[in-house]
Amino acid sequence: MKKVIKINEQGFFLEDVLLDDLDQTPVDCIDEPCPDGFYLPKWTGTSWIEGKPQAEINRLLELDEINRLKEFLERTDYKTIQRMRETVLGISFSMSEEDYLALEEERQQAVERIRELSI
Repeated sequence: MKKVIKINEQGFFLEDVLLDDLDQTPVDCIDEPCPDGFYLPKWTGTSWIEGKPQAEINRLLELDEINRLKEFLERTDYKTIQRMRETVLGISFSMSEEDYLALEEERQQAVERIRELSI
């Protein structure tokens, strides 16, 4: 078996195709392996290039960063709520003042970065 890559008329990757070793490569397929790392691989006739515009890639990366920051905030919500509860109830803190302030600073930076990226 051999793997070839089916492309459309503009050269964009469509799918991997498995052929028997003796089969001829169809005209809409490429023998050249497509390297990893492309968002939208495109065959130029001699090599693979990135087919997605850089502005679209940048936006995808920004959305990924926003999602990671939101996940961080969700993961650390409990610690903030726990600290407020301990303060209201007047019980000893489960986290040192230094650690709590560092966490709140990191959370604030995450919120600010989300705002920057969401504009």
